[in-house]
Amino acid sequence: MTPVPRTEERIAADAALTRAIEECRAAYGFAGLMGDWVVLYQEQELKDDGDIDHGYGILMRNGAVAATNCVGLLRVAMHDVLESEGRRT
Repeated sequence: MTPVPRTEERIAADAALTRAIEECRAAYGFAGLMGDWVVLYQEQELKDDGDIDHGYGILMRNGAVAATNCVGLLRVAMHDVLESEGRRT
């Protein structure tokens, strides 16, 4: 993925999100050093005609994560989510 331009605002936002992820990890008892992170989110937008547009977004540490790391993180997460629901991946 092509890195996005790094602005002061984006650098500060990445630092804040990294701190928030670290706080969540500590609260859930995870130990070890955190490497890359990828955050997925769903979004909805109510249109003027009453329809709802659905979409998603992805945030990556420092605006870009190596493709192999990103895909690896997403694959592991998908596996863990499906396994928690009793499904096989």
